[in-house]
Amino acid sequence: MSHKQANSRLRKEPEQVKVETGVNASNIILQREIIHGKERLGFDHIYVIVASQERKEYSKKILDYHHLEYELFQAQLRDSQIVTDTIDYMKGVLPSLVTQDTPGLIACWASHRSVWQDAINRNYSTILILEDDVDSRIDLVQRMKIAWNQVPDDWQMLLPGYCFIQFDIPNGHIDSMKPVYKVRSAVCTHAYGVKRELLPVLLDITAPRIGEAVDVQAIKDPLESELFRAYGLLPHVINQRPLTAKRNSVINSQLNKVEQGDHLIENDWRRNDQYELNQSTAHQVGADYWINLAD
Repeated sequence: MSHKQANSRLRKEPEQVKVETGVNASNIILQREIIHGKERLGFDHIYVIVASQERKEYSKKILDYHHLEYELFQAQLRDSQIVTDTIDYMKGVLPSLVTQDTPGLIACWASHRSVWQDAINRNYSTILILEDDVDSRIDLVQRMKIAWNQVPDDWQMLLPGYCFIQFDIPNGHIDSMKPVYKVRSAVCTHAYGVKRELLPVLLDITAPRIGEAVDVQAIKDPLESELFRAYGLLPHVINQRPLTAKRNSVINSQLNKVEQGDHLIENDWRRNDQYELNQSTAHQVGADYWINLAD
């Protein structure tokens, strides 16, 4: 591939995006980067919410291995104007709810809402939203193609990745030939697909719940109240890398960045949810730095 051809995979599009925060509307300048590829995993568009340059480069290694086409979408950060304005609003009406975790929760909340609104504006029929801390199975593309053959037409949300999921499995029998099951409850927003019809619903139900975890608002609570239909892949095909002291895995988390050394975070459940090395894309591309930190 020539230098010119390689550069043609990357397109930057600065533009205005109107984001409904639930408090007011803000115009935010976003630097968009579209990475062109030949595969979108069955969705119209793939968004990757990125919080830093390092995490952007990490995500690109994982996704480019699968020749995916995707958009790098800048996350709202803890010190962004939309977060500052929202915290000021909360201090005026809900001061008791403002804690040290509030900026990160609002930033994550605003980031996902920005993506939903952008997808509506662009009239995508289906989207996949990824966060910048994901790993995937080495045969991701093949597994997704098999899964789509079994996803019911009435799906509104599809979960290639998740945490603490509860499936609706008749008689508790898992069929090894059936990778897709209805979901009753789940958390985590590192890998979820959404139909366009559901996007306004997600904006509506999350608008008033300022400062709360967006995965609880947009996935767990509505699924448990049967507000919409979701299906998930079993086993999942996308997961989250574990937390380390230098490289936190949660967008806008409170983990400290250390100058020297690194270590895995104790009591992080992600440590027990990693793929076998021969199944891990991160390991294949040499991006699984946490392996060297294991006990």
